[in-house]
Amino acid sequence: KFNEYELVLTNNKLSLQIKQQFNAETKYLDDVLAFIVQQYDISNSAIEKAFVLSYDNNGNLTGIMQAGLGDHRDVSFNLNSCFKFLLLNNAMGCIFIHNHPIDAEINPSSDDYQLDAIINSVCSILKIDMLANIILQGKTEYYNISKNIKEELVHEW
Repeated sequence: KFNEYELVLTNNKLSLQIKQQFNAETKYLDDVLAFIVQQYDISNSAIEKAFVLSYDNNGNLTGIMQAGLGDHRDVSFNLNSCFKFLLLNNAMGCIFIHNHPIDAEINPSSDDYQLDAIINSVCSILKIDMLANIILQGKTEYYNISKNIKEELVHEW
């Protein structure tokens, strides 16, 4: 079980609010990616969408937050919100995910590599393990920027 969250500002205090709860098998990266493709309609998306996932110290997915919505060429991660989400959720690990629209290249852009370096630096300072930075495309493939390799999804929803 894990929750989808959004950050809410109430009386000048930032808090996490649960948008919805999920009960899905998310033990392996392929399961998580297949879930996101299905749940957030990424496989045929003409626009880029971004997400940040939080993990506890046992490697369990504890939360997901949509971190950005873009156009057909790029998406802006709100990194302040991403790291606030991770800290408020007591994350020990995280995964950042965004998609490239179906008509675009899956290969990372120079902006993708720059973002990866920034995320890794901040995670290191905050003592949060950066587990992966993923680009999804369609239903069957993804690029793991952290490992610098393109991979196929084994599991489909």
